[in-house]
Amino acid sequence: MLRSSSRHVLIGLLLAGMVCETPSLLASPPPRQPEIGARSAPVLTIGGLRFRDLDRDGKLTPYEDWRLSPDRRAADLVARMTLEEKAGAMMHPVMGKPDQITLGHVNSVLSRSSRKPTELAAENNAFQEVAAGTRLGIPVTISTDPRNGFTATFGMSVDAKGFSSWPDALGLAATRDAALVRNFAAIAAREYRAVGFTMALSPQADIASDPRWSRTSGTFGDDPRLVGALAAAYIEGMQGGSRGIAPGGVAAVVKHFAGYGAIKDGWDSHSRYGRFATFPGGRLDQHIAAFRPSFRAKVAGVMPMYSIIDAPGHPPVAAGYDKVLLTDILRRREGFGGLVLSDWSITENCSGICLGEPMTAGSRDGLIGKPWGVEHLTRAERVIATVQAGVDQIGYDASGAAIDATPIVEAVKAGTLPEARVDLAVQRIMRIKFALGLFENPYVDAAQAAQVVGQAPFRAAALAAQQRSLVLLENKGHILPLRPAGKRVFLHGIAAEAARQAGFTVVDRLDDADLAIIRAVTPWQVVHPNYLFGRMQHEGDLDFKPDNADLKAIREASAKVPTIVTVYLERPAILTGVRPLATALIGNFGASDEALLSLVSGRVRPRGKLPMELPSSMAAANAQQPDVPHDSAAPLYRSGYGLTF
Repeated sequence: MLRSSSRHVLIGLLLAGMVCETPSLLASPPPRQPEIGARSAPVLTIGGLRFRDLDRDGKLTPYEDWRLSPDRRAADLVARMTLEEKAGAMMHPVMGKPDQITLGHVNSVLSRSSRKPTELAAENNAFQEVAAGTRLGIPVTISTDPRNGFTATFGMSVDAKGFSSWPDALGLAATRDAALVRNFAAIAAREYRAVGFTMALSPQADIASDPRWSRTSGTFGDDPRLVGALAAAYIEGMQGGSRGIAPGGVAAVVKHFAGYGAIKDGWDSHSRYGRFATFPGGRLDQHIAAFRPSFRAKVAGVMPMYSIIDAPGHPPVAAGYDKVLLTDILRRREGFGGLVLSDWSITENCSGICLGEPMTAGSRDGLIGKPWGVEHLTRAERVIATVQAGVDQIGYDASGAAIDATPIVEAVKAGTLPEARVDLAVQRIMRIKFALGLFENPYVDAAQAAQVVGQAPFRAAALAAQQRSLVLLENKGHILPLRPAGKRVFLHGIAAEAARQAGFTVVDRLDDADLAIIRAVTPWQVVHPNYLFGRMQHEGDLDFKPDNADLKAIREASAKVPTIVTVYLERPAILTGVRPLATALIGNFGASDEALLSLVSGRVRPRGKLPMELPSSMAAANAQQPDVPHDSAAPLYRSGYGLTF
């Protein structure tokens, strides 16, 4: 029997548990003090613990209390926000001037800056300084497209300076190693956080089911199971675990839900001519299923694709307006409870060069809008339509009209958009910020950024990944591996100094060479020169035409000496015309000369396997069904193929 004093203690503990977030009769360890970044906001000290006084009221408001859960803090903060502040939080523009924050109540921005790490850190800190001075001191979530690859395309990836250089996502898939992908994402997360990026607009869980598609290089290939597994590994590495965002992690946004790889005729829905995703093979559910491992990994956000799903039961509107996809399937059937962030510019106009027409001098309006299926609506109507469909936050580009959240404010006041829907969206946005620790310290050490980004261990891991990703397709007469010593080599697309470092003697004439090493790239053509993205993206046929410059170099070299050819496979190149000429043939997905020559010389063994099939002809590529993975007739190399020695 408990003594009276003991009963009183127990009752007191129970009563205390009723008001605590995690009731317990056991003694709890003291809370761990996070680092407090206070440059302008005052700091409160309570019981020896420090908190930022973001609203400057001299009291510890619940949303300022890092001991509470992100959910509880988000609910408290949203209850304190004005309707205008909530509407502004639902906008996610490309980073411009800091007055985006003060004038538009914006607290999420996309950085496309390619400055050096120290400059990026200083730029991002400046935005956080402005945010700290707003009424509630809400910090900025700064997002970025991928920055660690070998290539960059506007609106899809960034030509970053100083970041470790890894193979494309296809190359990571060629390793078939989830642990490697997880480690890559963890390293990328450390580089991102070092400069102030806290949201990654990646990975792509799209199935590259059409070999002609121009976004293939950003995917994990055409095997649905491999795509799903590696996307989940990426998220775990980026976010810091499989239970959501961990301290030091970066919020991941998986994209592009769902069926983006099934574009009609292999185009891309950045452009109006590629706006339809078609499913003649009935595989839409397979494309959706590739996202489920990402949901199980507690991904922070999902980005719908630009495309219109041309399939029964779906309205003829882009995915960002498709309530069947976003509400019925994503929310209800799949049970996703995180942030839905639209792709950029879906509410903006499309005219002029966006439609392949001459652009009006001095005007950017309509330059890159992608309002597929809702072109007849006004901008304001599109904003409300995408929110009603299930989007929580809208990506805006710098073109067109200024960032304007008034359509949301006006719709709530008019009763056409429930404020509860707005509150739910903003809670999801704020919950991510709290999980990231931004309310405690949104700043980074600009001087330290250059020491973290691209540090030697990161570069070594990236080089090892490049080497692991190389796929040996042909090795006639077992020419590989070869000893460089005494070998006179003719080069095409390979740096002479890299070859010398590997031990080769470089010559300028084929007549003086013992062998040739040639770099080539997957063929492409400018099929739509009057379209902005049609000019930038690599579209068109995949086979090497007789006048192809790389094929000419291969033909000339192979007529005189054994020729080692490596082809950059950003899409599934058709190598039928190359294979007979190459003594050795290597597929790469973004690899340095050092990585390539280490395989040629046998310092590393080929271990990569093709993450997608390589068709035998354009006729076969054109005849396959766009939604069905690896289904071209008689492929030259099947998905999963790869030799070793």
